[in-house]
Amino acid sequence: MSPLMVDKLGTIVPEITLGTGAVVCLMLGLAKHWLLRRIVPAIAALTLIIAALLVGDDATAGAGLASSSFVRLAILLVGLLLLMVTAAVPGQLRMTQRAEDRDLQGRSFEPGDVVSGEFFAFFLFSLTGAMLCASANDLVWLFLALELTSLPTYVLVATTRDRVDAQESGVKYFFLGALAAAVFLYGFSLIYGATGTTVFLAADGAPSIASYVTDCDDRGVPVSPLFVTGVVLALVGMAFKIAAFPMHAYAADVYQGAALPVTAMLAFVPKTAGFVAMIVLLVAVGWPLPDPVLWLLVIMAAVTMTVGNVMGLLQRSLKRLMAYSSIAHSGYMLVGVAAGPNLAAKSSDALGQGLAAVLFYLVAYGLATVGVFAVLGSLRGRGDEADTFDDLAGLSTRHPVLSAVLLL
Repeated sequence: MSPLMVDKLGTIVPEITLGTGAVVCLMLGLAKHWLLRRIVPAIAALTLIIAALLVGDDATAGAGLASSSFVRLAILLVGLLLLMVTAAVPGQLRMTQRAEDRDLQGRSFEPGDVVSGEFFAFFLFSLTGAMLCASANDLVWLFLALELTSLPTYVLVATTRDRVDAQESGVKYFFLGALAAAVFLYGFSLIYGATGTTVFLAADGAPSIASYVTDCDDRGVPVSPLFVTGVVLALVGMAFKIAAFPMHAYAADVYQGAALPVTAMLAFVPKTAGFVAMIVLLVAVGWPLPDPVLWLLVIMAAVTMTVGNVMGLLQRSLKRLMAYSSIAHSGYMLVGVAAGPNLAAKSSDALGQGLAAVLFYLVAYGLATVGVFAVLGSLRGRGDEADTFDDLAGLSTRHPVLSAVLLL
């Protein structure tokens, strides 16, 4: 193996660690001895901690975002908190119907059962994809990282095989995800056709997408319509990952049909990967953005915020409410994405204030999401229902601490 290849592999040691830990969790989950199955959550948590310790500074992080180390550490931090919530409150993993549907009770996701192997392994695989998005410097790499983030979630949504709503959600999520992947992959192909390269940024004057845009600016000519069309299609495809208009319709049904820990995972991991991928692409495109791209982001942000907030007011299901809340938050973050390049044009900051704010918002959003699902999981662990607003009636009297956490 050449020294250059060794250096490249050295930049993704945390991701390799996560992948290795995922395989170990999957194998231990298949073990016959109950003790081996019980330690799977601890193995997953230890893997996340080791990966966090192996994240280097930006100078050694390879290509990708200028603040890729911050993004990777944030993903690992929130991922560890999600894992702790999932493992520490086993009761939240019981996916039972309401009292009138007890005869249709779903599979119990207790530690040592299917969740010990499949859930934690696929959770680590999905986090690996999200981290790889932050260090991507190539269209192919970015596409594979996004798909590595998404593919495990397709399986997890439909893991409860004896629940019709879970199976329905899994099918919807898979086919819409395949459509979105085809859209942004087609956009990537147009970008490659216009620039002749798949590399975002390159040193020493080597061909790259960024150098193509710079060359067009230096010659005083606009970038080709083929390039603009490719960027627009790529952003539309990425809208599925972040549950933004016009690819948001799946979110409510999928959130409602998935198990509670899977819903918590869907609320953070794919969204983070989608926004990171979007920022990586836009940093290469440069600023000011072409007008069609800028207007697409503005319209997506405005409509996404409106749809998320208005539809959220009409919901009674807590999971569907969280889905539309997730959509609305995507709209808020798209404002920063749309503004970031324009602010960066007036700043020496490589990401600009807007894009840096998006990364900070993602961390805050992830922590808040962990808190909400921790409360819902704790309620289920205590034997309470936590499906609708009516189930939360009197929560401040019954569980004042949980009520305060949910309020925050």
